[in-house]
Amino acid sequence: MGYLNPVLRGMNADPSVCRRGDDYYLATSSFETLPALPIYHSRDLVHWRLVGHALEQPTGSGPRICTYAPTIRFARGRFYLVGTDVTGIGNFVVSAAEVEGPWSEPVPIDADMFDPSLCFSADGTVYYTRRGSIADKDIVQAEIDPDTGRLLSPLRPIATGFVSDDAEGPHLYEIDRTWYLLLAEGGSRALHMATIGRSPSPWGPFEPCPQNPFLAQHHAWWHPLLGAGHAELFEAHDGSWWTTFLATRHPSYDALCHLGRETFLAPVSWADGWPTVPAEATRQLELSPPGLTAHPWPSPARRDLFSSDHLDRRWVSIGRTDQPRWTLTSPGLALVGGPSWAEVSATGAVPTVLARRQEDLCCEATTRVRLGPEPAEAGLITYLTSEYHYSLVARRSGPDRLEIVLRKQVGDLSVESEPIVVAGTAVTLRLVADADAYRFEVLGPAGNWVEVGRGLTRLLGGELAQTWNGVLVGLWAGSGQPQSAGTAGTAATAEWFDYVGLDPGRSEQGERQSRIAESS
Repeated sequence: MGYLNPVLRGMNADPSVCRRGDDYYLATSSFETLPALPIYHSRDLVHWRLVGHALEQPTGSGPRICTYAPTIRFARGRFYLVGTDVTGIGNFVVSAAEVEGPWSEPVPIDADMFDPSLCFSADGTVYYTRRGSIADKDIVQAEIDPDTGRLLSPLRPIATGFVSDDAEGPHLYEIDRTWYLLLAEGGSRALHMATIGRSPSPWGPFEPCPQNPFLAQHHAWWHPLLGAGHAELFEAHDGSWWTTFLATRHPSYDALCHLGRETFLAPVSWADGWPTVPAEATRQLELSPPGLTAHPWPSPARRDLFSSDHLDRRWVSIGRTDQPRWTLTSPGLALVGGPSWAEVSATGAVPTVLARRQEDLCCEATTRVRLGPEPAEAGLITYLTSEYHYSLVARRSGPDRLEIVLRKQVGDLSVESEPIVVAGTAVTLRLVADADAYRFEVLGPAGNWVEVGRGLTRLLGGELAQTWNGVLVGLWAGSGQPQSAGTAGTAATAEWFDYVGLDPGRSEQGERQSRIAESS
């Protein structure tokens, strides 16, 4: 019995792992979502649960955030995380006594380039390594005080790419008195890969591995995952070695990636002082499980009733606003109407989007919303960026009547379906996704689902939108009027929200994981 990749589904790129005892912690990029830089916890490397975020707000003065490639480490009795907010202070460091937080305020390090990493050496020196200049595409390094962010030596180049002229995502490791430099190369899409070199000095020069790239999926387009790279290398508490890496799932030969880059796990063996990854790790989704005792976490509830005094950690928003855009009414979630999409595009205003990662190629999301007064509108959304999204919208068309429409925004093309009229002020909306399309529906008066429209998943592909985001599925609300017209009130109240994955492998994995847990 094995486990299924990816071990973290949905938008979870650039995975970085650290270990404290028998516990493993993993941080990923989150790009424009808040809270930012999610952190997951595992005890067997296969089952992960979201335990917190390293950043609650943008590091800059504006409303937007864009976080890249964090590195998480446990040393000196604390957790340290370095990352980049490309719209804010640049590269920064935060720390915490416990991974759940509270995390310290971000301390700036420098503002040039991205993909910072930390290496705590055996002699107490801490090395700061990151992508170098745009022109040189090299890797630079300095000594650092991780508590203050102050560089203790000048940044200097230590390597260029081992197989290409485009290197990023560096991680420096001290293993058996040898220094290893792990790189991501080849860009971050189809030609992505992980390479490695070694040296007796942390400053190089680094001897390239003869098998570089030691992790890649350049074999064939028809394999179910592509773009494998940006890896992390670590030793488990039982002495086995592993790598986490990002890749994208593709259900067919020519499918684009709309779920975003996800986190994959693969075993590592050592030969002649070099790490090797089995070829099947980048060619198939099922692998043999780690030898660690299985430790599945309780499954989260399918339905969120919004009955707590805080939102579930899986919910994220887009950017920061001066006024709260939602309020928990316990039960229920009151959504304040935000700007229209035209205003968002024209002014950069922050939309009222509250959503969660789409984790499955095949899934259902359902909600019941109660509309506020005219001209408010609200509903379900599949959101990639402010220029690429589909929304199933309910809006008032009378005192006791609603219109339901499907809006599709793909670049500068925007279309709206013919409205379907339903009686009342509350309505149940659903989207059903498969690998090729989203089907949007409204619950009719006879308890039947009425299709409003469809949207192709490929039109929300990251390659098309030129974004690193993955699709979020959730709620959207608009005021129905320009924001300058006055303070928007409650557009709608979401009474509940359902999400369930329908991928065939998801149920198989659940059964398989249960058998593994029972056998352990």
